[in-house]
Amino acid sequence: GQIKIEGNSKNGNRDGAHTWYYINGQIKKEGNFKDGRRDGQHTWYYKNGQLREEYDYKNGS
Repeated sequence: GQIKIEGNSKNGNRDGAHTWYYINGQIKKEGNFKDGRRDGQHTWYYKNGQLREEYDYKNGS
């Protein structure tokens, strides 16, 4: 199968850098988590690899 998401967890929560992929192998989303909450920059891409949008999160919001 193909990888859909890469990342680590701590105590059952997402923690650290995570990357999601489209079925075509292109990156769909990249972002960092701390204790299961979005933390830092999260970047979304279109299926063709072009930048879609970016958000900066702190403690989940």
